[in-house]
Amino acid sequence: MMKQAVALLCCCLAVVLTAAEKVSVVADKNEAKCGEKITFTVKVSGDNVAKKSVHIELMGNKTIRGKKKVVTDAAGTAKIEVVSNHPGSVCCLAQIKVDKKWQKAYAGVAIDKEKVVPGRPAPADFNEFWAKIKQELDARPMDAVLTPLQVKNRGVKAYKVIFPMGGDGKDGYAKFSIPAGAKAKSLPAFLMVHGAGTSEVPVMDNMALRFGGMMFLTLSPMPADSKGVVYPARKGRFTGYRHWNADDRDKIYFKEMFQRVYRGLQFLKSRPEWNGKILIVSGTSQGGGQALAAGGLEPQVTLVTAHVPAICNHGGFAAGGDSGWPHYQATPAYRKNPEAVLKASAYIDGVNFARNIKNARVFISTGFIDRTCPPESVFAAFNVIPSARKKLFCTPTANHRVPDTARKAAEKVWEDHIKTGR
Repeated sequence: MMKQAVALLCCCLAVVLTAAEKVSVVADKNEAKCGEKITFTVKVSGDNVAKKSVHIELMGNKTIRGKKKVVTDAAGTAKIEVVSNHPGSVCCLAQIKVDKKWQKAYAGVAIDKEKVVPGRPAPADFNEFWAKIKQELDARPMDAVLTPLQVKNRGVKAYKVIFPMGGDGKDGYAKFSIPAGAKAKSLPAFLMVHGAGTSEVPVMDNMALRFGGMMFLTLSPMPADSKGVVYPARKGRFTGYRHWNADDRDKIYFKEMFQRVYRGLQFLKSRPEWNGKILIVSGTSQGGGQALAAGGLEPQVTLVTAHVPAICNHGGFAAGGDSGWPHYQATPAYRKNPEAVLKASAYIDGVNFARNIKNARVFISTGFIDRTCPPESVFAAFNVIPSARKKLFCTPTANHRVPDTARKAAEKVWEDHIKTGR
C-alpha cells in the first residue's frame, strides 16, 4: 500500500513539473539599421501553450516604448514587429504568470549603434570645473596612511591605505598590493574600481603577481570614517547616496567619488616602483563609470577597461532615449526641476569624461538586454572617445553582468598592453 502511495505521489509531481510553462523571446537579428523591421518571437513551452496571454514591454526610444499583450498560436508562439528610427537599442520583455509568479525573458537589438550621440552636449565649463578640482588635489600632500596586512602570497606585500581628503566621510579607502622586493621604476600600475554595493574591498594580492608583476590598488567607492573604517554602501549614513543632491553639481555624490579615483591614481604615480609607462584602470558598472572618469581626468592613464559602465548619458532619457544608472530621471529632484538635474549631472557624466580620453587604449563591454546600464548609454560614451585605440565588445544576450567572453577578452587586453606598452 505504501509503495502504491509513493508511486502515485511521484506521478503527481511529474505532472506538476511538466505542466509548468516557460517563456522565451528571441530577435531575428542582433543589430539593425534605423527604419529596419525587427521581429521578436515569443515562445511559451510546457502544457496548454495555445492562446496563452503574454505581457510585452518594449523599452528604448520613446517612439517604441510601450506595453501590450499578445496571444500565442497553437504552437505557443507569437511575434512582435518593431521599427525604430532612433539610433540606440530596443529591448523586448516578455512575461507570463505561472503559479502566481511572473516568468520573464528578454531580447535586445542594437540600432545603428555607431550613430548614437549623447543626449546633451557637455557643459561649456566642464574641463574648467574639473581642472580646478585637480589643481586642489595636486596641491594637497599625499600623506597616505599605509597599514600592513597579512596575505597568503609570501611574495607580496599588502596594505590598507587611507587617503586623507578632508576628514570623516571624505577620505579614500583602498587596499594596495605590490611584489616584495620590487625595484624602483620596475612595475606597471593598476587601479581597480568597484560597483554599487561595494564598500569593504578585497586585497586581491594575487593580482600583484600577474603579467610579470605590478602594483595593484583596489579602491572602495565609499569613503572612510574618522577611524579609518570604510562606510557601508547600503545602510546607515550613505544609504541612497546615488541620488544625493542630483540638482547641485558641487554636492552631487559622484563628484567626491571621482576625486578619490583621481587620488588613487596620484598615489600609484607617486610610488617609486612605478615604471612611469603603464597606468591601467578597470571597473564594472559603477566601477566602469569611474574608469571612464579616471581616463578623462588623468592623461597618463594608458588603458581603460569599463564593463557595462554606469553613470553615462544622464541626458539620454530627456532626449527620448536611454540613460544609465543611477537613472536621475527617477529622482524627486528631477520631477521637481528636470533642467536643474540635467545641468548638475552633466558634470559627473561618464560621456563627458570619455570625450577627454585622447590617447589611452580603451576596452568597453555592454549587453543588449542590460536595463541597469542600457546599451544606448554605453554607445553614447564609446562613440565620443577620440582615442583611435578603442574597442567595443558586445554580448547581445547579456544583461547587467560580465560574461566570461568579455572578461577573458579584457584580460587579454591587459596582458598585451603590459607586454607591449600599446
